[in-house]
Amino acid sequence: MEMERSMSPSQFDIEIHITTKNTMMSDEGLVPSPEKEIKRRNAVDKLKQVHNSESDIDALCVGPCVATIAEDFFIVLHNMLVSRPGVSDIHCVKGAKVPLTRFKFDGISIDLPYA
Repeated sequence: MEMERSMSPSQFDIEIHITTKNTMMSDEGLVPSPEKEIKRRNAVDKLKQVHNSESDIDALCVGPCVATIAEDFFIVLHNMLVSRPGVSDIHCVKGAKVPLTRFKFDGISIDLPYA
């Protein structure tokens, strides 16, 4: 009786797949050059330094098209935040030009608009 062969890919198969994928992406201009990658990393490093002890965090909540800002963002998400340890001072700013929820997470102020 012949042993059943495993269908999982070998390490070699995985490496070939990754190499092929990376080559194709690079050929299409989807992978930044090493020089551009260094510039990106330097920009991110500089951004990491642009804050002080009073800085807040601006994040963006992106919801699916079936979600509603009135129900899912201002009620469901609000209730999820209320029940989460470390979250405090939750304020829904419904009348703002860009409606958002403001709260503190582990003492850090967060502004969370919905898109």
